[in-house]
Amino acid sequence: MAPVTVRSCSPDVQRVFNQSPHPYLVLCTDPDFTIVDVNDSYLEITRTKRQDLIGRAMFAAFPENPYDRTVMGTDDLRTSLERVLRDRIPDVMGVQKYDIPLRDETGQFEVRYWSPVNTPIFGPDGKVTHILHHVEDVTDFIQLQEQYSKEKGKRVKKVEARPERIEAEILRRAVEVKEANRRLKTALEEMEKCNIEVTTNAQKLEAARNALEASKNQADVYIDLMGHDINNLNQVAMSFIDLTIESFELKSEARSMLDKSMSALDSISRLIDHVGKLRKAGEHGLSSRIFNLSEVLREVMGHYSHIPGRDITINFSPTQPCKVLANDLIWDVFSNLIGNSVKHSDPGLPLIINVGMGLRKEGEKTYCLVTVEDNGPGIPDELKGRLFGRFERGQTKVSGKGLGLFLIKTLVEDFHGKVWIEDRVPGDHTKGARFVVMLPAIEE
Repeated sequence: MAPVTVRSCSPDVQRVFNQSPHPYLVLCTDPDFTIVDVNDSYLEITRTKRQDLIGRAMFAAFPENPYDRTVMGTDDLRTSLERVLRDRIPDVMGVQKYDIPLRDETGQFEVRYWSPVNTPIFGPDGKVTHILHHVEDVTDFIQLQEQYSKEKGKRVKKVEARPERIEAEILRRAVEVKEANRRLKTALEEMEKCNIEVTTNAQKLEAARNALEASKNQADVYIDLMGHDINNLNQVAMSFIDLTIESFELKSEARSMLDKSMSALDSISRLIDHVGKLRKAGEHGLSSRIFNLSEVLREVMGHYSHIPGRDITINFSPTQPCKVLANDLIWDVFSNLIGNSVKHSDPGLPLIINVGMGLRKEGEKTYCLVTVEDNGPGIPDELKGRLFGRFERGQTKVSGKGLGLFLIKTLVEDFHGKVWIEDRVPGDHTKGARFVVMLPAIEE
């Protein structure tokens, strides 16, 4: 029987695997760890061709650099793969120096550093049938650290950009986990509603169960990969602290680096909390309860009122008390809105944020209406309609992946509400933006 690979699956699964931006290699569990599948990202990052890898032993396709006897890349990788087979759990390796051969006639090798994760893939009988080999190329980051010891202060900007890129990647994967779990829940509900004749459709039922189990395993892989990326973010934060210690004689620069490292550490705490909530919401559903929106908004505003180095004024003018039925993620909706006002404003100018709250009737329904407006750069009309789309961004120079507003829209719709953007001054988007959130009100 031929081995099951991604290419023997449905066209949709094959396309998702092949077009994933993350490098993946699928290995057999034979002693040679034969390569049975590879996606385009892996081919690009290793500068190889699919026909040169499929069917070859892992360590024949990627031999050890004979010119560098100080590293043991192949031994470490083999040990990790064998550990996956033995323990049947993902194995996160430390940063590895594993040079790759140049695909030319010179026989030379290119220096590379990798951060690998090896994950077992289980068959219907519960046995490990394949190993998913995932790597991230951290060569630039490692070489930057090495170069810093020789040339202090150079290329620090390259390190600065990494926390936000990893943060956005983790958020993106968190949303994917939530969506995958929702699809699982929907599939299970549909299967329970169907009047399946077990005796005549036993094979179809078994196939459906296997598909659900495979989807669950895929979601678990996403979670493991997120944990790996969070560890990378920790390393970046610690690197900032090291750089600060090295540059202590420059007070202003040292203070700036310390602020960045503390910001990265705070992002880690927030991300871990968000990922946990999103996973719980997807698998079991967060418990709903009644929230006093005035209390939620005051707590969020307190978080942004005193940011070092910023002149920020936040005004709150509730016209009526308002309560809604939601879960703990309600805090994140308004934290993202106010945080966007701060993030996308000019740090050299005073920022005024006005938060309003009241009730609005639409037909027979009563809604809590919350407005968050600022005197920032505003949002052009051509962007307002699509800014809540996934990975859409405005025209600011602030880096990021455009996930914040997408998450706001997702959460508000989960609470059976709606959100949109207006000009603070009607007809003049340059005077600032107004975000409007409407949530069904609870009348006690």
